[in-house]
Amino acid sequence: MLFHKNYVILPCMKPQDKSHKEIQKILSRRGEDQIKSSITHEECEKIILAAANDMGVIRNGGRRGAAFGPSCITNAFKKFASHSKDNKKIQIFEVAGDESDFNQMQLQEIENIKKSLDILKRTHLCHLGGGHDHIYPLAMAIAESFKRKIHIINIDAHLDTRVDDFSHSGTPFRQLKINLKDQLRITQIGIQEISNVESNWNSIDMTVHLLSTLEKDFEHFNNLDLDLIDKILDIKNEELTIFSLDLDAIKGYEFSAVSAVNPLGLPLSFIHTLLSRYLSKVELKVVGLYEYNPMFDDLAAKDAKVCAELIKQSLQL
Repeated sequence: MLFHKNYVILPCMKPQDKSHKEIQKILSRRGEDQIKSSITHEECEKIILAAANDMGVIRNGGRRGAAFGPSCITNAFKKFASHSKDNKKIQIFEVAGDESDFNQMQLQEIENIKKSLDILKRTHLCHLGGGHDHIYPLAMAIAESFKRKIHIINIDAHLDTRVDDFSHSGTPFRQLKINLKDQLRITQIGIQEISNVESNWNSIDMTVHLLSTLEKDFEHFNNLDLDLIDKILDIKNEELTIFSLDLDAIKGYEFSAVSAVNPLGLPLSFIHTLLSRYLSKVELKVVGLYEYNPMFDDLAAKDAKVCAELIKQSLQL
């Protein structure tokens, strides 16, 4: 027996118990019970689209690193224990284009996403950025593929409607409104006035729910009234609704690994409830997670695991 410095008695492992090679073999078998065993190259209902690119963030003056987000999130996701009784498979695609030309990259991503949607049996789609500029190619691909009016529920601290003469992570909804016009409806949730200049509000028809108003309506998020949440989400059957989460909408002390952290924000419990209500009301589930920056995560990759849990919820595993 060995004594630890904190007086905990530890059993001494005998060399003849298991060799290092045998232990590694045993550990490798644990993957059979993890979600990574469900990852496939075959066509299936549930897909993850990874956009490992943060050029839009850089063009917006943000901190580089979100390009590494999708791989960190999916690595954490694959390690989760699998409890799927029907052994549902999941495909993962890389959809970001060549970053040498930003505008061309967005067009290429639209085409890459459209190809992934060719399979009619898709039921769940999770899109991972990268910067929030990637919501633009996702929404355009959805609109062109399904020929239906699009409703985007954007959970965010920023409106992402900047008036600039070049595209970046702060312009996607102005770009979308210009392209889709009355075939797009936007609902903004969690917007912070301190994070948006006056011009962001100009010439864009959208429904905005400010963080300050939500705090009052939900009693500082101690009373998550589901009827009120449904009213805010305002999901209509004739529209195809996308759930877009810019992770800087979350309170900084709960989630800080983002391109632009905010001290105030929405609690994770509210995010999970919004997502749960969305998933219960739409047939095709399309969820985007953006702006996770692993460069600012902790050593335990806590925020990557938060994102991975949101993927698991989105894919209803």
